[in-house]
Amino acid sequence: MMQYNLNIQREFFGAVMSVAYVGSRGVNFFGQGDINTRIPQQTLPNGLPFFSGNEAFRNPNFSTVRSAFQGFSSYYNGLNLSANRRLNKGLQFQASYTFGKSLDDRSGNSGRQEYSNGQARTFDPYNRFLDYGRSDFDVRHNFTANVSYELPFGKDLKGVTGAALAGWQINSIVKLASGIPFTPLVAGDPDRDGSTDNAARADLIGDPNAGPHTPDQWYNTAAFAMPAAGFRGTAGRNIVKGPNFKTVDLSMNKSFALTERLNLQFRAEAFNLFNRANFDLPSNSDDGSTLFTSGAAAINNIVGSARELQFALKLVF
Repeated sequence: MMQYNLNIQREFFGAVMSVAYVGSRGVNFFGQGDINTRIPQQTLPNGLPFFSGNEAFRNPNFSTVRSAFQGFSSYYNGLNLSANRRLNKGLQFQASYTFGKSLDDRSGNSGRQEYSNGQARTFDPYNRFLDYGRSDFDVRHNFTANVSYELPFGKDLKGVTGAALAGWQINSIVKLASGIPFTPLVAGDPDRDGSTDNAARADLIGDPNAGPHTPDQWYNTAAFAMPAAGFRGTAGRNIVKGPNFKTVDLSMNKSFALTERLNLQFRAEAFNLFNRANFDLPSNSDDGSTLFTSGAAAINNIVGSARELQFALKLVF
């Protein structure tokens, strides 16, 4: 793994601003696949193989030979922007935004064990470039901000009223992220290479990201067609965009001085304040979204949680 970055920081209107380019290059990663496929009857001028389904296996003494092998690679390039400032009136904030792109032909050795949207085995172990696309963990846009504000009222009051109203602090965290990609697959062995262990994909005939983006049908299933028998599908890996993620957390806290050494801290917290449903990826099988079967584009789960309220008391001594 080779990593490189360039950072520039500067104070601007009282805030510390930073701009950074971050990149990496990975080589010779491990991946998995059934390497005992049939020997293609012929290879077309475009480099794609054709299988009649009667060819000999590469090793006729075995059927599936699931193997871990090296040779996969990755690229990442990202722009990071951040700003933070602390004001005299008890207000401080931080914000960061990342625009990045991660590409690879393998995001983990064991596929779906590392990432639920991962491809368990390679599409073609003898042409790994056919799996080159967005990484399973690729998030194109990622924004995070947090703010902390000590409420100004009550500081000049005395006695019980001042103790009750003064010293309250409000905090909030905002997270916004674009969706991770996934690959709709085809069940069985449509390319007739003799392996049902390796991934099989459809032909791409339209724009899968055209919608309608509803829980019942997240992506355009009409953008895919069953490939001709004996040919590998033309659809690429991780070409469909998953749902985005948005959440806002809010908290309020205050410390009450009971004695010189004894303090009582009260906290009230709300997670996912606006109760937004952050959708999971479409899934109708163990392999995620399997085309040409019922519910291929349907979303059945959410990620994260619904709104949660939490209250706490802490005794500090």
